[in-house]
Amino acid sequence: MKRLFILFGLVIFCSVITAQCLAQMTTWHQGINETSINVRGNPVTVGHLNINAPLPGKVLVHFDGTCISDAGDRIVLAASNTPDWLVNDGHTSVEAVDADVNRNSFSHTRVYDVSAGNHDFYAVVQASSVEADGNGEASIYASLTVEFFPNVSNAAFLEHQGIVETSINVRGNPVTVGHLNINAPLPGKVLVHFDGTCISDAGDRIVLAASNTPDWLVNDGHTSVEAVDADVNRNSFSHTRVYDVSAGNHDFYAVVQASSVEADGNGEASVYASLSVVFSPEEEVAIHHTNEIPRDYSLSQNFPNPFNSSTKIKFYLFAPSYVYLQIYNLAGQKIETLVNGYKPTGENEVNWIAEGLPSGIYFYKLQAGEYSETKKLILQK
Repeated sequence: MKRLFILFGLVIFCSVITAQCLAQMTTWHQGINETSINVRGNPVTVGHLNINAPLPGKVLVHFDGTCISDAGDRIVLAASNTPDWLVNDGHTSVEAVDADVNRNSFSHTRVYDVSAGNHDFYAVVQASSVEADGNGEASIYASLTVEFFPNVSNAAFLEHQGIVETSINVRGNPVTVGHLNINAPLPGKVLVHFDGTCISDAGDRIVLAASNTPDWLVNDGHTSVEAVDADVNRNSFSHTRVYDVSAGNHDFYAVVQASSVEADGNGEASVYASLSVVFSPEEEVAIHHTNEIPRDYSLSQNFPNPFNSSTKIKFYLFAPSYVYLQIYNLAGQKIETLVNGYKPTGENEVNWIAEGLPSGIYFYKLQAGEYSETKKLILQK
């Protein structure tokens, strides 16, 4: 019996007949850099990730970045499980003001239940036929991220709610448009994310927030949007907060309010969005399964994470394999290759020194034979 100990938890690998693998979120990532592409007509796939889920679970697909487009066009963007999506399947959208003010940030999230096995996910862009007075081109500089959460006890898990609220009055007190209750099995952290599209009246500032209370205050943390006029009146938005939680039940909310600071509009908003809550326990736990492990199977983990200058990346091989281990930034650009060659059976460890790089989110991608895995690194200086 071979054993691999990871400081985030104890993980025991047995023979190729019985294995215990870490019950944790796994992340895949792709950077997207598409310039002046024609998005008129059929949906255009600008990003694609294939994942192999070892167990049934949930997948969070997130597509965000910057869209540069022509005035007169409404550009629709979506994270999706199919390239042949329909506009009403869920999306966000942006519009350029003019030839100068022509870039918008966007964010779109969707969640899917998945079975064990291979699954494909896409970043999709299309010029809407509703507003099509521009040239039908768009430049997309973005990220497609897929996070898998296994359906196991006492591990990281994901809850999600889609939000469709049309022409609601948000003047006065804050309005709850989304609500999720979770039962944390252990103490840990909760990441609450609220993103999508807000359509509002010119003259209003609309404030939106992910929160642990519906009775929030504006200064508690939020994002805000404003319509340009009655035509260019939609904005993509994204807001995230993190909370420490004890074991037990906790409530989280998506909250909207028309600010009293700029209130010359009708005080109404339409919100088409997602509320997602990710719980991460303070300690990961082991799960058991009896499926045979492929010969080139690898499990990787880094410690510490977050880190301030260097971190160790460990991976286990059940057979000698040719290994690629590479570091990418959030834009999908390769920063460094740590391993490019054969590695022996057993536990391998690589040290990554990140001196000279700015604080932020990075990803490492491990490839061993047919096995591929991408995980997140957080550099905090």
